Amino acid sequence: MDITVPRLVSFSMSSTLDLSLGSRNLALRVDARDEVGGSGPGWAQVWMQQAPLSPLGPSQAIAIGLPGSADPLSDGSSSRVFPLSTATPPGVYSVYEVEVFDLAGNVRHYFESDLKAMGFNTSVTVTGGVADTTAPVLTGLVLPGVVDLSSGAQQLSFTAHAQDGEGGSGVAGVDLFFDRDFYLDTFTGPAVSIGGFVGGSDTFFDGTLNTAAYTGTLSAETALGTYNLLSAVVTDQSGNSTEYSAVQLALMGITTQFVVQDGTVQGAPPPSPSLVLGSAGLDEVKYAKASTEFTLRKSAGGFLATDGHGISDALVNVERVVFSDRTIGLDVDGNAGQAYRLYQAAFDRQPDLPGLGFWIASLDAGVALRDVASSFLGSPEYARLYGSGQSNQQFVTELYHNILHRDPKQAGLDFWVNALDNGAMRAQLLVDFSESPENMAQVIGTIEHGIAYIPF
Repeated sequence: MDITVPRLVSFSMSSTLDLSLGSRNLALRVDARDEVGGSGPGWAQVWMQQAPLSPLGPSQAIAIGLPGSADPLSDGSSSRVFPLSTATPPGVYSVYEVEVFDLAGNVRHYFESDLKAMGFNTSVTVTGGVADTTAPVLTGLVLPGVVDLSSGAQQLSFTAHAQDGEGGSGVAGVDLFFDRDFYLDTFTGPAVSIGGFVGGSDTFFDGTLNTAAYTGTLSAETALGTYNLLSAVVTDQSGNSTEYSAVQLALMGITTQFVVQDGTVQGAPPPSPSLVLGSAGLDEVKYAKASTEFTLRKSAGGFLATDGHGISDALVNVERVVFSDRTIGLDVDGNAGQAYRLYQAAFDRQPDLPGLGFWIASLDAGVALRDVASSFLGSPEYARLYGSGQSNQQFVTELYHNILHRDPKQAGLDFWVNALDNGAMRAQLLVDFSESPENMAQVIGTIEHGIAYIPF
């Protein structure tokens, strides 16, 4: 059995490439030997610190001399060229490792420092390339429609049409995000990637320009019902991307649902979400049913309100959804979100629904958030929690503990205490802490799909 490792004899690569006149080839060459009695050189893998961009996309790993290739390494020497796209950003692209394999799979590793010590060039300087900053666009999308699982697992496909800007690096893939998990032969989850890798069954790099498809088998274990597309993201080889909400897709004439059934339900799938488009000011959508009969989910362009039958409304620029039992505030960055965060900040608890409704109504009527904060600081609940006669230092320390859930750093504590000592209002300081990025990040997980309250 061959347990000896091969060795690198020489390594070379292009040192400079000017892409100002078009694509150029990065030339690489490897010479290797195996020990006496070994299986012989097999191939080499060159790993780059930064992924150069070829017309087929970025690649951090470049294989040289694979068995069966035009120039295998089995004779001890192999060369290959790696074409660089003109969208490759200018800069220095360095090798951090070369792996040399023999035909038995034994491998020896040569890192950048080893290669330099052996006197080999380990980098290429690229000039003249124009970095691709143009995001690709989605031009079409086809979902499965109706999938009948009455006879077991069924094949389904998702087809995307997309294109990149002139001179761009090319479309890499389209990712689709749904509102629930489904079970395919390759994975389980609420998302599908179309054409997102070179060498897949159908990518954006084959003969069907600007078109790719994902085809898989839907398991019979998949739950029956309607699967709503929440968003689609198209990405190019340079990492630029464009996200489309369900509403935007619907406006493009794209069906944003597919239905899984067991053969007992006939007919076409339900319609795509009905678009409800708000305008400036406060917009409400009213439903005669209870909130428990709907699900509300944030999507890229707004929210999706879906009933128990899988019928959805796409809500864009809508601030409130009024149900028979409660109202949901969708303006998590507006009055509803500010009132919720202020409750959490002042009292270190989630707000009671009627109280939250009162203060949201106050903000909607034009009351300043600082005035609401002043009312909170003067409330009996605040006095019970923190007592009266707090010093400025005690007040600021409580803000850190109750809002940010950490001890203050001395510099921050000194800054805010000094502000209060020089006339700043405690109510304004409470607002500043409540609306700070740190507090908003802590609260968003609770309110991102809407804020429930009882209207005043």
